Amino acid sequence: MILFRLQQPLAKPKIAFVTNRDSINIAKITPAIKPKVAIVTNIAWNIYNFRRNLACAIREAGYEPVLMAAPDKYADKLIEEGWVHRGGY
Repeated sequence: MILFRLQQPLAKPKIAFVTNRDSINIAKITPAIKPKVAIVTNIAWNIYNFRRNLACAIREAGYEPVLMAAPDKYADKLIEEGWVHRGGY
């Protein structure tokens, strides 16, 4: 028997029971969400030169690294490499 929670806003959570013979793929019902880890510095240069290896290790561990820094020319380099960059504060 498989157990999962139905999402209903502003209501008590309800539990639904699904038996094996129903053959419902739980992964399609509740997709996996990667937890996020923020790396915050004052400028993107710092992340590019000193924290990229840390971001790689975080990604390899199954988390989603989010890089946060004031935008500069290194922020563009991080975005070109495929990193999620949140800047502009």
